[in-house]
Amino acid sequence: MSNNFKYPAGYESKDPEDVLAHHGRSFNWAKYFLGQKKGIAAARLYQFCRYVDDLADDSENDHIRKLEEIRSTLIKGNIDHKPNDYVVEDFLKLTTDYDLPILAAIALLDGVIGDRSFSSTSNKAELIRYCYHVAGTVGLLMSPILGDKIDKKALPHAIDLGIAMQLTNICRDVLEDAKQGRCYLPIKHKGDLSGKILKAATNESDPFRKVISEHIRYWLNTSELYYSSGLKGLWHLTKSGHCSIYLAAKIYSQIGNKLKRNGVSWWEGRVVVTPLEKIYVTLISSHRLILPFILNRRISDVFISKSYHDSTLHEHLIGLPHANC
Repeated sequence: MSNNFKYPAGYESKDPEDVLAHHGRSFNWAKYFLGQKKGIAAARLYQFCRYVDDLADDSENDHIRKLEEIRSTLIKGNIDHKPNDYVVEDFLKLTTDYDLPILAAIALLDGVIGDRSFSSTSNKAELIRYCYHVAGTVGLLMSPILGDKIDKKALPHAIDLGIAMQLTNICRDVLEDAKQGRCYLPIKHKGDLSGKILKAATNESDPFRKVISEHIRYWLNTSELYYSSGLKGLWHLTKSGHCSIYLAAKIYSQIGNKLKRNGVSWWEGRVVVTPLEKIYVTLISSHRLILPFILNRRISDVFISKSYHDSTLHEHLIGLPHANC
């Protein structure tokens, strides 16, 4: 471990379920459909992904060397190598337990390392590739845990669900990101984009406020295409994995739906899904949650045969692991 390294706040208990409960409330809600063994494995994976993300986002400490050290450890891919870091050690054990695609984990590190120096995206391709690196990779890593084994046909759909969720994040956090000097939406501009966003947030008559709202609406609508593709791939998972991720996706997509219902008023602050709203989504999704359990294998295979992947969704992902392009 790097000299004088300190774990980010929230990792003191060394319990991955504590990290998930604190940081990933929507996923924690859905985790209970997985059962104990897969639920704990999913929490262990979430802990690692959240850990590297927190290292990248730590504004008080520069962890670039630590992130590069983790990436180097993953490239070696040697469980006998002792990184002296309980989160990374546990992730290495998890990759062995579930045969996780290590290239996806390395791509995740590439994404968070690159995010350290990020300020804005210039076009759609750059944004979609960014979403792949920081979230599509998480879908790839989660697939072997939620299925009985890696199903290559499911992987492009797993990427899409990760991209959809990341687009939701980006649209939700436009104001918060601007405060950090960042904007992930590819908005044509002159001058300081983050400054223009912050100015528009406080000035009701600023025409740039509407411009941002239109961009957010466009990308929320784009995310729905990726959600739809991601949900198609759930038939490749186990029944419990299918139900858990379906519920997590439906709850998460409510962030975007709620933002649109509120007139895309991004300047009012971060949109959240309340516990009562999660209960509502769970209830209205109940018929879909039991469907995999009541269908026999032959009928389920019909859904799998129809879960073809639209390669145009990956037209900007050429060269990236498991992309369908």
